[in-house]
This record gives sequence, C-alpha cells and structure tokens, in this order.
Amino acid sequence: TSDLSNFIRRVVEMVGSFILLLTISVKLTLFCFIFIPFKIVVLAMAGKLRKKKSKEISDVNSEANAVASEAFQNIRVVKSFSSEGKECGHYVDKLDKVFELERKN
Repeated sequence: TSDLSNFIRRVVEMVGSFILLLTISVKLTLFCFIFIPFKIVVLAMAGKLRKKKSKEISDVNSEANAVASEAFQNIRVVKSFSSEGKECGHYVDKLDKVFELERKN
C-alpha cells in the first residue's frame, strides 16, 4: 500500500509541476519536456561508453600489475639470468598501454 501511495503522490506532484510550469512559461515547459528525454538518452550512452573504457583501462592496469608482481616474486631468477632490462621493458610497455587508454578517455 505504501508503494501505491508513493506512486500516486509522485504522479500528482509531476502533473502539478507540469501545470505550474505551463502557467509560468509555455515555451520553456515544452522545451524542457522535449530536451530532458534527449539529454537522458545522451547521458546514458555516454555512461555506457565510459563504463566500457573504465573496464578496459582496469584490465590493462591489472595486466601491468601482474607483470610487476611476477617480476618482483621472481627477482632472484631474473637477476641470475641478467634479464632485468627485458622485464622492466615489458612492464613499461604495459604501463604505456594504461597511459594511452587513460589519455584517450
């Protein structure tokens, strides 16, 4: 019952607001009711794109962190084979990917 009463209250508030806006300015009211749905659609699309980009950045960043973690865990082995530079380069490559994605976003 509280959901029904809240729904009725919101509908009455919306209709009352619309009537009040019409008495203030018909042109502005019509503009708002035309523009607001368009704005919602654009913002929803932008939000989805931003979420997708954030996920991509997070994935690449986790790859870079995995490379660093693996290198630190195996530091003795890496040093013994004198391939520190190679591992550093691999990590820098992953960080460059993160930087590029952040810059594009």
